Amino acid sequence: MIKKQKRTEKSAYIVAKYAAFLSLMLIMSYIESQFTFLIPIQGIKLGLCNMVVLIALYTYGAGFALVINVARILLMGLLFGGVYGMIYSLSGGIASFIVMYLCKKTNLFSKMCVSISGAIVHNIAQIAVAVILLKNTGIILYLPVLIISGVLTGSLIGIAGAQLCEKIKIKKFFT
Repeated sequence: MIKKQKRTEKSAYIVAKYAAFLSLMLIMSYIESQFTFLIPIQGIKLGLCNMVVLIALYTYGAGFALVINVARILLMGLLFGGVYGMIYSLSGGIASFIVMYLCKKTNLFSKMCVSISGAIVHNIAQIAVAVILLKNTGIILYLPVLIISGVLTGSLIGIAGAQLCEKIKIKKFFT
């Protein structure tokens, strides 16, 4: 009986952990969508959810980070975006996650560099999908602007994410 209770408690803990991170990402996505007027260039966002993915990747590992990232993209797409928004977001989110994971796995890069890499690859993947879907290679000319924004926003998010990982010790709250 005690083993069954412990399994139930562990299952509830796991569900609560996923729900907490997913909720945080949904809130950050919503907040970010309300401040698009601060950056007057179409397609540039701060990438607040990238900070949660970064923290999850370093705190709970790749599987957890990937699941919450994909779940957030699908939920946001269903709630607010539509099919094309989901396609763009999934391409950017999955490509950036893979690069962030590989960069982290090498232990050669700081959290800020991992974040920057993710931001840049996210933009490249979305441009690649846009070229395919719209059959317009001219969109590639927008890539330098997006790469510069990826470096800037990725730096800010990486610094903030690294500080949160080190100072708050998030793992203690959920273990």
